[in-house]
Amino acid sequence: MLPDIVASDTSVRVQKAALSRLESPTALLNILKTHPNKTIRQTASKKLILWFSRQTDDQQMALFKQIEDAETIKALAEKAALTSVRKAAIEQIS
Repeated sequence: MLPDIVASDTSVRVQKAALSRLESPTALLNILKTHPNKTIRQTASKKLILWFSRQTDDQQMALFKQIEDAETIKALAEKAALTSVRKAAIEQIS
């Protein structure tokens, strides 16, 4: 429900409110990849970076491989909790 609100509500304010409550890394990644509003994409990126930095989830590498945003990849090279994600990010930057 929250991802749908972020994707389709006409009010950016409502989209931001829904995004602030969103925790699903998969949904955040989808917003980062597809949302037309740069501010919303940047917020999704920040939340995704926080998730990568605080968790060591088995699905992180699979999600990382789907990230195309250069700024997010750069941040993950520094902040990801998993060494494998940090290494993969550094390889993409280099």
